[in-house]
Amino acid sequence: MKKTILSITSVAAIVVTLLFACTKTDNSSSAIGVSYASQNNNGTGGNPNTTAGTTTSGGVTTGSTGTTAGSTTGSTTGNTTGSNTAACSFMLNTTNYPGTCSDNLATGSGNHYTASCLSSSYNCQIVFGVNCPTTPAVGSYNITTTTTPSATQCALAVQNGTSALWQAQSGTVSVTSVSGKLKFTFASLPVKNALNPTQTGTVSGTITQP
Repeated sequence: MKKTILSITSVAAIVVTLLFACTKTDNSSSAIGVSYASQNNNGTGGNPNTTAGTTTSGGVTTGSTGTTAGSTTGSTTGNTTGSNTAACSFMLNTTNYPGTCSDNLATGSGNHYTASCLSSSYNCQIVFGVNCPTTPAVGSYNITTTTTPSATQCALAVQNGTSALWQAQSGTVSVTSVSGKLKFTFASLPVKNALNPTQTGTVSGTITQP
């Protein structure tokens, strides 16, 4: 009888181990291309979807008022998926858009370095005036509305397909280094919908180099 109980316990332990081993989270992402008003005159413009919602994915709970990262140990600074989703979100007007960090460092040789936050609807992209494989130095970069920023400038836009292209009009983007990764932060930048210039607003956010 004792051997039978031990055998059942061993089988149960193996099954639990296999279940944990089969757990996997997909954190793949892809870069986006931002077109400017001078390049794309299609679309009618439109305000962003301001419907607030809350979702939970990979240990990260996101909502209309912010992003909170958690882990199985109760940490408020970690992320169980090991990705940069906890440090990648932006708020357009009053709606928060959590997303996945992405950049073109590996594939954009010779092109402007670009850091992006890819959400399920809107995508935020920062284009710097340095070319890959060079990355921006730590410091502050002035916003420009041109498609060819200088070495001390960057262009920032929030895009939703061809229905809206919110371009930052002024302000600065701060670049810092955290644990060997670049972190891009910006707050209350005035934006204008290039496809419907009467629509204005603000954008704030944080993007971390993947």
